[in-house]
Order: sequence, then structure tokens, then C-alpha cells
Amino acid sequence: MPTRKLAFEAADIEQLYRGGFPSSWEELLKRSQKAAFHRRRRISGPEADEITYGLQLLHERGGAIPGTPRELYLQLVEVLTGIPTPGAYPA
Repeated sequence: MPTRKLAFEAADIEQLYRGGFPSSWEELLKRSQKAAFHRRRRISGPEADEITYGLQLLHERGGAIPGTPRELYLQLVEVLTGIPTPGAYPA
């Protein structure tokens, strides 16, 4: 399966932890949705949506919110790179 190129960086995930550790997945998702408007100029809306989608997948898996931004980043990379890219399978 081909790997996906992800648009976000570890610094983008660190922004989600600013202001304290998120108390719930719902709060983390809200922060992700709001962060789309405050990100660095080179991060666009669709790229921020990629983070939110990854967070939703992690939330559905169950488990606790990762304790550090780095742990969350690694989990997001793992879950999002497992999704096949368009054209990965023959029609």
C-alpha cells in the first residue's frame, strides 16, 4: 500500500496542547477545528481538516488522549498513513 504524504507537522500538533492538556477528545477536536483559522500561513483549511479527521479516527479507536504532542503526532501519522491514496487499488 502506498504511503500518504501528510501536510501537517509536529509543530501543528503542539498548538493543540497549548493552553493546557485537553480534558476530553471533544475538547481536542474543538481545538483542532478552531486552529484552522490561527495556523501558520502555509497550513490551509484542508490540511487542518486532515488533523481533525485523524483525531476522529483515534477517538473512535478508544483509549486515552496521548500525554504529549509528540505521542499524538506519531499516532496521527500511523492512523493516516494507513489510509490508501486514490488510485492505490485498480478500478
